[in-house]
Amino acid sequence: MRDDGELACHDRVGQAVLLLLLLQPGDVLQMKNTVADLVICLEPVMTTPASADTWDAEQYQQLPDFLSRAQGVVARAEACGAELDGRLHSAVSRVLSECLSDFGAAMEWHTKAVRVREDKLGKDHPTTAISYNYMGSLCHGNGEYDWAIEWYTKALRIQEAKLGKDHPTTAATYNNMGSQYYAKDEYDKAIEWHVKALRIQEAKLGKDHPTTATWARCTTRKASMTSQLSGTPRHCM
Repeated sequence: MRDDGELACHDRVGQAVLLLLLLQPGDVLQMKNTVADLVICLEPVMTTPASADTWDAEQYQQLPDFLSRAQGVVARAEACGAELDGRLHSAVSRVLSECLSDFGAAMEWHTKAVRVREDKLGKDHPTTAISYNYMGSLCHGNGEYDWAIEWYTKALRIQEAKLGKDHPTTAATYNNMGSQYYAKDEYDKAIEWHVKALRIQEAKLGKDHPTTATWARCTTRKASMTSQLSGTPRHCM
C-alpha cells in the first residue's frame, strides 16, 4: 500500500506528464506559464522521495516519455526566452535519481540547475549551496565519493559564511561529509564529521529530537564498527 505522501507525489507527476503531452509551441507567456505549472506539479518530488516500486506498471512506464518531453520543454522555454530558475532541472533530476536510480542522467540535469543558479543568484547564495549539496548526494549515489566531498565542501563554504557554523543546515552537510569519508574507509575522519554535526544538532534541536536521535544512533554504530576494525575504542562525545 502506498501512503498519502506517495500517492500525492505520483498524482503530481501524472499531472506533469499530462501537461507535457498537451503542450504545443506557443508564445513566451504560454511557455512561462507551462514551465511554472510543471514546477508546481513536480515540487512534491523534490521534497517527498519516491521509488519506482511504489508505482504500478502503467505509471512507471510513463516516466521515460515524461522525461523526454521535459527535456523538450526546457529547450523550447529557453528558445522562447522564458526565464528558468533551476527548479525544473532540479525536479527532473529528482525524478531520475529517486524514481529511476539513474544517477548519471540526474547529475546531467542537476548540473544545468547549478549553472542556472550560479548565473542568476551567484556562487555564494544559500540556494546555490542547496544545489551543490544535492550534487554531492548524486555523486554519493553514483559511488563518486571524492567528487561528493568537493561538492559538499563548496556548499559548506557558503553555509558557514551565510548561515553560520552552528546552523542545523550546515550540520546536515557536516553529516554528509562524514558519510563520504566512511564510504572511503577513512573512518577517523568520518567520525569527526559525524560528531561535529551531532553536537550542533543536540544544541539546536535537543537530544530528544527525532533527527538528533537518528544521527546519534548512526554515529554510535559507525564508531563501534570503526573500533572493531581498528581495535581502538572510539567514543562519540
